[in-house]
Parts: sequence; structure tokens; C-alpha cells
Amino acid sequence: VVSADIQQKLLYQLDALLQQSGCKVHAIQAWGWLIRLLGFYTIKHRRLLNQLLKVPEKTFSDNDPQVQIASQ
Repeated sequence: VVSADIQQKLLYQLDALLQQSGCKVHAIQAWGWLIRLLGFYTIKHRRLLNQLLKVPEKTFSDNDPQVQIASQ
């Protein structure tokens, strides 16, 4: 079980990584690890899933092809 505080902190940190120059690929990798760790929990908690899906949504249309590849 993931507390709401931890969820918000993780989402904030992922968003902060996306804002840093050169860290977008790392943010996407961390997002993937987080999704794997949370697994079925995210399916039961749709609000969390919707918040997590905003991370790759921000990177799909990035100008850097490496970021686009990492997003897929």
C-alpha cells in the first residue's frame, strides 16, 4: 500500500526530473520502474494511474528523439 503522501512526493520528483535539462530519459525510466513496482495497485486506484500517465504524455512529443524512444 502506498500512502497518498508518498504518491504525491514521487509524482513531484518525476515532474522535477522532467523539468531538468538532460534528465527526461531518466525520468521516463524511473516512471517505468515505478509502474512495475506498483503493478496491480495502479489498476485498482485509477486516480493514481491517471496522474502517472501524465508523465509519459509530456514526453511523447519532445523534440529529442531519445526522449521519444524512451517514452515508447
